[in-house]
Amino acid sequence: AFVADNAAGLAELAQAVAPFTPAVVAARAGIAEDDLRAAAHIIATSARGNFGTGTGVSMTGRGVLTTYLYNCLQTLRGFWAREGDEMMFS
Repeated sequence: AFVADNAAGLAELAQAVAPFTPAVVAARAGIAEDDLRAAAHIIATSARGNFGTGTGVSMTGRGVLTTYLYNCLQTLRGFWAREGDEMMFS
């Protein structure tokens, strides 16, 4: 529902990331595919959450792309703050 109300381009995003199967991603990341799937399951079943990138990611060779994909994941899960949500500032 969040994506339908707040995002566009889901089909294009799905097409762009289709080649990145769990096996491909796990191999590139140097992790076990089962661990990747377990992490994805946690994200997929969480009622609430948040993703952040920060300085470390922004200083890598693909920082903008990584931040964009984090934002896509945040949107797909509807993890953005809603009206009336408590905000924390540091």
